[in-house]
Amino acid sequence: MSVLTLTTSNFRREVLESQQPIVVDFYADWCGPCKQIAPAMEGLSVKWDGAIRFGKVDVDAQPEIARAYNISSIPAVLRFEGGEVTNWCLGAKPVYLMEKELRLTERGVRGRGETGGSFLGRLFGRA
Repeated sequence: MSVLTLTTSNFRREVLESQQPIVVDFYADWCGPCKQIAPAMEGLSVKWDGAIRFGKVDVDAQPEIARAYNISSIPAVLRFEGGEVTNWCLGAKPVYLMEKELRLTERGVRGRGETGGSFLGRLFGRA
C-alpha cells in the first residue's frame, strides 16, 4: 500500500473522518532524518496494509496542518484514531521503536479498533 499525500483539502476526509487508524508522517524534503525514516514508513504501510492507513504531510507545503498539531520538530509521526491523536513518535528511530511508540502490534491494532473512543477516554475508563 502506498503512503497518502495529505493536504489541507483532503486531511479532514482522509485522517479526521477515517474509519481506520491512520499514521501520519510530518516531514520536509530538506530534512535528513525525515529521508531516513521514509523507507520505514513505506515498509510499515505494506506490513499493516488493510489494518492501518499511512499518510504524510509536507510541513513546508502544508504549514496550517503542522501548526494545528504543534509540530515544531520533524520528523514527527502521529497515529490518529477517531480523529484524535492517540500515539506519536518524534525523531528518526529504528523501525522497531517506531512500531512500539505508535503501538503497531497485533494487540495495539486489533484492540484499539474494537474498543473505540479517545485515548484519554480509554485511559480513564470512558471509552
